[in-house]
Amino acid sequence: MKSAASRAALIAYAALVIGFGLVPVLTLVWMSFNDGGTQSFPIAGYSLRWYAAAFANPDYAIGLKNSLVIALIVAPVATGLALVSAHFLVRYAPRWSGAYLLAISLPALVPAVLSGLALLMLYQELRLDGTLWAIVVAHVCYTSPFALALIRNAYETLNRELEAAARDLGAGRVRILVRITLPQLWPSLISAAVICFLLSWDEFTLAWFVGGFVKTLPTVIYGQLGRAFSPSLNAVGAMAFLASCTLLAVALMLRQSLIKPQAS
Repeated sequence: MKSAASRAALIAYAALVIGFGLVPVLTLVWMSFNDGGTQSFPIAGYSLRWYAAAFANPDYAIGLKNSLVIALIVAPVATGLALVSAHFLVRYAPRWSGAYLLAISLPALVPAVLSGLALLMLYQELRLDGTLWAIVVAHVCYTSPFALALIRNAYETLNRELEAAARDLGAGRVRILVRITLPQLWPSLISAAVICFLLSWDEFTLAWFVGGFVKTLPTVIYGQLGRAFSPSLNAVGAMAFLASCTLLAVALMLRQSLIKPQAS
C-alpha cells in the first residue's frame, strides 16, 4: 500500500515537473515551425522560414559566438578551480573549511541582480566593465561552486588505498594526482565542466550588467524582446534548447562509459 502511494506521488510529481517546465519549451519548439507571423493557435502552416531568418540575423550570430567563447573558457577554468578547492577541503580538512566553503559559494547564493550590480561597480573602478573578460570572470565565480559540489562529493568517495600504495612505492604528490586521483575523477570532472558550460551559456543577468556592448545570446534575445516580437526568437530558443539537451546527453553517455570500466 505504501509503495503504491509512493509510486503515485512520484508519477504525479514527474507529471507536474514535465507540465511546468517541458510543455512550454515544447510549445516554443512547435511555434518555431509556424509559417505565419503571429503567435496564435492553430498555426498557419509549417515551414523553416524563421530558422532561415535567425541564421540571417547578424545579432544572433554575434551573440552565439560570444556565448560559445565565454562558455568554452569558463567551463575548464571553473572546473579547475573547483578541483583545487575540493582537493584542499578533502585532503587537508582545515578547521575553517566551513568558512572557506561558504566564502567561495557566495556567488551562487547571492541573487544574480545584486552580484551583477556589485561586480559592475567593481569593474568600473578596475576599468574592466564592458569587456568579454568581465563576463568570463563573473561566470567563473558563479559556476565554480556548482562544480565544487560535484567534485568534492567524488573526492570523498575515492579509494585512498591506491594513493597510499603509490606513496609507499615512492610516487610523489604530483604523480599520484595525475596517475591515480584524476583518472578516478574524470566522470565527475566532465559532468562539472558540462554543468559550468550550460550555466554560462544560459546566464543572462551577470552578462547584462557587466558585459556592456559585449552581447551574449541571452542578452541579444532579451534585447529583441524589447522591440516588435519576431517569431525568429522561437527558432533561436528551439535551437538553443536542442543544443543544451544534446550536450547534456553526450556528457551523460560519456560519464557512463567512463564509470563502467572502473566498476568492472
